[in-house]
Amino acid sequence: MGEEIFVVQVVTDGDYGFPLDRVCEIGICKVDLEKVTVDSVYSARTFLEPGSFTKKQKAYFEETSGESIDVLMDGTPLDYIVEDVKR
Repeated sequence: MGEEIFVVQVVTDGDYGFPLDRVCEIGICKVDLEKVTVDSVYSARTFLEPGSFTKKQKAYFEETSGESIDVLMDGTPLDYIVEDVKR
């Protein structure tokens, strides 16, 4: 087996960092450095109501993700995502 690393990408609703920004999306992929392969292992959107965003947060999320905040209405509660990633 080659050397593997996991790459995590998180999309938030701002550029201030914790604790001011909320996690909106998370993606994790496994990279085999020896074989030079990338496999997606996890992807989820966090449930957030569109009415909970300020104008600045909405603009930031939509600009960085390329999606409307409405997609987060079908998301998963953050607590479930955290437990899933821990497993």
